[in-house]
Amino acid sequence: MDRQGSLLTALYGSVLEPDNAHSALIGINRWLDCDGACLVGWNKAGDSLVTCMVIADKLHHGEVPYKAYYHAIDPRRAYMEENKNAPFTACHHHIDQRYVNRSEFYQDFVIPHGLRYVMGGNIFHSEDRDIFIAFNHVAGRPEFSKEKLARASALQPHLTKWSEMMMHADALRGALSAGSNALEALDQGVIALNQRLQVIFANSEAQSILGPGLVRAGLGLQVIEGPNCYQRLRRVDLTRVSETFTAVQTRQNESIRCLVSILAIAREGSANHMLPVGMQGMSSVEQLPGTEEGLFDGLVRPNLVVLVCRPNEANTIDSGRLRQLFGLTPAESKLAAALAKGMSTRGYGEDNHVSINTIRTQIRALLTKTGAGNLRALVGMLAGLPKITTKPLPSD
Repeated sequence: MDRQGSLLTALYGSVLEPDNAHSALIGINRWLDCDGACLVGWNKAGDSLVTCMVIADKLHHGEVPYKAYYHAIDPRRAYMEENKNAPFTACHHHIDQRYVNRSEFYQDFVIPHGLRYVMGGNIFHSEDRDIFIAFNHVAGRPEFSKEKLARASALQPHLTKWSEMMMHADALRGALSAGSNALEALDQGVIALNQRLQVIFANSEAQSILGPGLVRAGLGLQVIEGPNCYQRLRRVDLTRVSETFTAVQTRQNESIRCLVSILAIAREGSANHMLPVGMQGMSSVEQLPGTEEGLFDGLVRPNLVVLVCRPNEANTIDSGRLRQLFGLTPAESKLAAALAKGMSTRGYGEDNHVSINTIRTQIRALLTKTGAGNLRALVGMLAGLPKITTKPLPSD
């Protein structure tokens, strides 16, 4: 049991370190006293392989022809489709010598490659794919005993859970990569802080501007006027009201003026803007591809996000970015962009044929979604938000 426990620990650990999955399965293959194993998955829509991992040297010589042709006529596919949730089984329980003699898969692939007996089954099933694992005995070894089949069957629920976790983790890694790449393309620094006000993410521009300040209280920034940066971070954390101010970063006798915006990220279930919308709105990509996961989902959820840019980069943010950053409606984002440019509510109403009562309703929604305490604070915050731009792509 101790050995089995260590094997399962290695198996589940490979979810976070997928390079270790092969060695974890090798350990299970040896524990079962098998000559090798093969993990195979099919995309049913495209009728193609999605994975094929061969365990143990005795099976590697069959990997290339299997991928090239024999996976398409593998009889285990039909069995899995008919027995989606069946427990592990051994081939000699379902296949007799007559079937083997007539089977192209056995006569031209299995037997010439020195294989004899197989046990295993489905470890993942969905509408678009199936994944199974097969443990093998080579020619000269006996068929699988009831005891060995029972031993392997005890692992089936763990292998099923492991395969589900691997797929979820792979999708999450893709989302994280896409989100990180989008943030790396920005000319503004983006820093995420946890509830202890510690940095849990900083893009390359933030690292360039702040340097060692990223590990200091208040990000190493010296505020030109008013409370220091750490006090402002604590205040935004407490009040959930965003703030924008000017600060100085001193590095190697060089002072860099920065425009800093602290945004409070809504907690689960609140009416404020949610992180996935906000983080996606910071890039030129309208929606990160391939997943509905937010950039930081699966990690420690950010408490605050800090935007840092040099003043010459601080142009007024546009309505589209405001809409994505705070989860605004089109009408609310249009009003917010006008207020950020200094337009009065009366002037906005006259130019856009909107009644003052409608504007008041929209302003109340803006106060709720941005966390601003009043109209004056709202206008100040909107005017201070930097326009999110992306770095130009390198020329060939």
